[in-house]
Amino acid sequence: MKHFIFLINTIIIFTVFSCKTVAPIVYDKNLPAIRKELRGINLMMQQGEFDDAAKRLEKALVLYPENKDLKTIRCFLLIEQGKTQEAKDLINILIAQMPENALLYAAEGILNVKNNESDKAMENFEKSISLSAGNMAFPWYQKGLLCYQQKDYENASNCFFKAKQIKFRNPDYQFFYFLTQLQITKNLEANIHLWKSVENKIEQIPSWYYSFYAQALYDIDYKEDAIKLLNEGQKAYPTDLYLQLFNCCIRLDECKDTNTIPSKDLGDEIKKILLKLPCPEAADTWITWLELSADARLATECRKYIALYSYSPLVQEWSRKMQNKD
Repeated sequence: MKHFIFLINTIIIFTVFSCKTVAPIVYDKNLPAIRKELRGINLMMQQGEFDDAAKRLEKALVLYPENKDLKTIRCFLLIEQGKTQEAKDLINILIAQMPENALLYAAEGILNVKNNESDKAMENFEKSISLSAGNMAFPWYQKGLLCYQQKDYENASNCFFKAKQIKFRNPDYQFFYFLTQLQITKNLEANIHLWKSVENKIEQIPSWYYSFYAQALYDIDYKEDAIKLLNEGQKAYPTDLYLQLFNCCIRLDECKDTNTIPSKDLGDEIKKILLKLPCPEAADTWITWLELSADARLATECRKYIALYSYSPLVQEWSRKMQNKD
C-alpha cells in the first residue's frame, strides 16, 4: 500500500532566537531595546505576519545597522517570504563577516532542504551544531527534521531528544520526539505519555500537529486513530488544505485496498486543492486519482507535473513509471 508522505520541508518552524550565536555587547545601552525588537519580530514570524515583521525589522536595522542578531534573523525572514536567492546572497555575505555564527549555517541548511540538497543540508546543520558546541537547540531540531523526512527515525529521535533537553519548554521538540518514538516502536500506548506532555505545553493544537500526528499513526497502522485525529483536525481547522489533502489520500488508499474506482467528486476535490496548494504532494495525489480512475488525462498531466516538480522524489517515481510505459 502506498503511504502519502507530507514532506517536512513544507512546514518550517522557527524557534525563539534567545540562544545567541555571538557574544552579547554587555555595555551596550541599546541591548534591551534590541532584544525587544528581536522578540517582537520573531513572534510576528511565528504568527505568519511576514510583511509586518519585515517592516519592523527594517526600522530596527536603521536604528541598529551593525547588530548581528538583527542581520541574522533577516535571513530567516527572507526564507519564510520565499525570497530564496536574496536569502542565499545575504547568508553568504554574513558568513564571510561572521564565520562563527552557527545560525547562519542552519539557515543555509534550510535553503538546501528547500532545494532538495539533502547532503549539503546535513553538512550545514552539523556545522551549526559544531559551532554552537551542541548547546543550541535549533540546529539539532533542523537536523532532526531532515532525518525524519528521510525516515531515519533513530537519528531523528536522537536530535529531537537533544533539542528538547536544551529547550525543554518548546513543545515542537517534544512533539517530534514523540513522533519518532511512534515510528520506532510502532506502539501508541507506550508513548501516549509523551503526547500528554506536549498537550500540557500548548494552549491549542496547531493544524500542522494534526497533519504529522495523523500521518504517523497511519504509517504504523493505527488507521482508525489516524482518521479520528484527522477528523478532529478538520473540525478545528476546516480550511486547512494539508488536512484536506491527507483526507483525500486516505480515501484513495481505501480505493486501492478495495480495488474500487474513486469517485469523480473525489477527483474534483483533489484538483481544487491542487489549484490552491500547488506542490508535489498535491500533484502526486491528483496523478494517483487519474491512474486509479483510468483517466485519459493521466499521461498529459504526468508530463506537466514532472516538468514542474522534477526535483521531487514523488514526481520522479511517476517519471520512471512513464518511461516504463513508453
